[in-house]
Amino acid sequence: MKQLFTLLLATIAFVACTHNDVEELTAKREYSSETLTIGFENNDTETRIQLNEAQKSVWNRGDEVSVFYRSDANQRWQYQGEDGESVGVLHCIDAGTATVETTRVVAIYPYNTDYGFNPETYTIQATLPAVQSYKQASYGANANIMVSSGDSHHISLKSACGWFKLQLTGSGEKVQSITLRGNNDEMVVGALLIDSSDATATLTSTMSNEVMLDCGEGIVLGAESTSFYIAVPPQTFEQGITVEIKDSEELTMTLSTDAAITL
Repeated sequence: MKQLFTLLLATIAFVACTHNDVEELTAKREYSSETLTIGFENNDTETRIQLNEAQKSVWNRGDEVSVFYRSDANQRWQYQGEDGESVGVLHCIDAGTATVETTRVVAIYPYNTDYGFNPETYTIQATLPAVQSYKQASYGANANIMVSSGDSHHISLKSACGWFKLQLTGSGEKVQSITLRGNNDEMVVGALLIDSSDATATLTSTMSNEVMLDCGEGIVLGAESTSFYIAVPPQTFEQGITVEIKDSEELTMTLSTDAAITL
């Protein structure tokens, strides 16, 4: 434990997921009833699905979104364009089964067959996973839940989550996993009820007060800092947080702060 502690330098960044007004997207795309054009509302911040080199939200080919297209059917829509687009044209590849018609289009990233959708309030119930997977310089796949609703074919996603950014340096150590918990036992994993109109989210049931970032076969640290991102429900961590970093040798380093953090 002491060896890992002395070899690593770490800083933690706490970033709120703000829902500020932004200018309407100006990209003009042709669309038909078989396509949706979807962008990202907070693309001037680090709120995103996946990052490009400029720290902007971008689509990657094969990304999929659940769309409740003027009904309660959970449809599967897919981006089939080139990697790196900030505004993507998505196509429906599974229309699902509708039982109730609605007047709006609701989109949720990532696609999931288990989303609960209320066609009267346009709210979504989704689960934030207890184990998230590392992705280089970005959120892990499926970790950051983003939503939107509108009455046209052109809508913009915004994040329903807050997030923590952990930056680590070292000299060849391999990070296997990172576990985060609130010092006041705040719940960080569970079912979220999300208002699709403004992406506000609240926990409706809790599963755990810990969330883990799984780094797979391990991420090797060097002199240049490596960033790790963990998505959590937006809330205040009254007594700060504790982070445990485990390396490939099962050694653990613990970082902690007692300052209140609001996401």
